[in-house]
Amino acid sequence: MLNATRAHITSLILVTALATPAIALEPIIGFPIYKADYKRNPYNTELILAALDETVSDYGPYSFSYPSHPMGNDRTIVELVKGHELHLTQAPYRKHWLGKSIIVPFPINKGINSYRVFFSHERHKKAFSKVSKLDHLRAFSFGQGRGWSTVNVLKKYNFDIIYIDSYDGLFDMIEKDRFQLLMQGVQEVFVEKGRTMLMNEGAYLVDEFYAFVYLPSYIHVTPTQPELAKRLELGLTRLNKKGEVDALLHKHSSKAIQIINSIKGPVFFLENINLPPGSFERDKPLLLDAIKNSVHKPG
Repeated sequence: MLNATRAHITSLILVTALATPAIALEPIIGFPIYKADYKRNPYNTELILAALDETVSDYGPYSFSYPSHPMGNDRTIVELVKGHELHLTQAPYRKHWLGKSIIVPFPINKGINSYRVFFSHERHKKAFSKVSKLDHLRAFSFGQGRGWSTVNVLKKYNFDIIYIDSYDGLFDMIEKDRFQLLMQGVQEVFVEKGRTMLMNEGAYLVDEFYAFVYLPSYIHVTPTQPELAKRLELGLTRLNKKGEVDALLHKHSSKAIQIINSIKGPVFFLENINLPPGSFERDKPLLLDAIKNSVHKPG
């Protein structure tokens, strides 16, 4: 229904634009890729196009295109500030972007990326079966990449961190017991590195416990187009009320959602100190039901 509706609205936009030359299409450029061989997440594009379609009657017709060349994080924020070659992108909350972009206050991944699973070696399975509270995890060390946002989170809880410089030889470090737990997003289980990890003899996806670190993704809009930010917030809110955001998430992340729905072990809430205070409480009503009904901040 969502795709059919969007196709219908898009056709109306084109007909209107052709029949009424005085109505100009608002050009919108979004979602740069980091490198030329990177793939865009189709969910982000479908969601934003749906939000734009939802608000045509309020803001008028538009045209959407991708940037003509890749952009790293530093280049992305520079171009967002300028607002010429880039108007929007998807990114987590970044403190150093404050004042340089307008954050649309809607967590577009609805909490899915916040569920954390652990890779380990099966030799630790018996020890993991005894984990029932957060303090028990301090008996194990965590592998983390330098600069990962979750490093600060684990430091807050005084976990032992072993730094890794790259994914190359990652499982060798687990096999040699350099560390016992590698924390990853639930969706990362299904990307190439996750599948490769599980192909190693002795590789083990821990199912005795999980973690929840609130890691929201937002749409960042150029400060030169505040009306675009308002338009997207309105469109996303309308789509969410109709259940269409959830439908798109299920379409693109069904396996990750299946894992979340099948969780039986304890889920440990780790506060993300990288976010402004109150972010989780503000966004919680917008999260997937399976998440907002099962994750409770301790206290």
